[in-house]
Amino acid sequence: MSFRVECPNCGSKAVIHNNANVGKEIEGVFMKDLYCRCTNLKDCGCTFVVSASFSHYLNPPQRDVVDLAKEILRKENQLTLGGMGS
Repeated sequence: MSFRVECPNCGSKAVIHNNANVGKEIEGVFMKDLYCRCTNLKDCGCTFVVSASFSHYLNPPQRDVVDLAKEILRKENQLTLGGMGS
């Protein structure tokens, strides 16, 4: 994951200098605390934590789409075959 972090105090560019995987104990959860430092050392220089987490897909991974299509076709085939025997 890549994104820019802005200092909440002065609005200058900030850099991520460390992170903690907060969601590591929960399967399928991406959540991190990003430890940041303002690059405006003359006027600010604060350090702060940004929390980052996965929300949802805008475009699901291709593998998931293919697996979903296969499952739909499999269920449709079961219904069709099951309906012929009645």
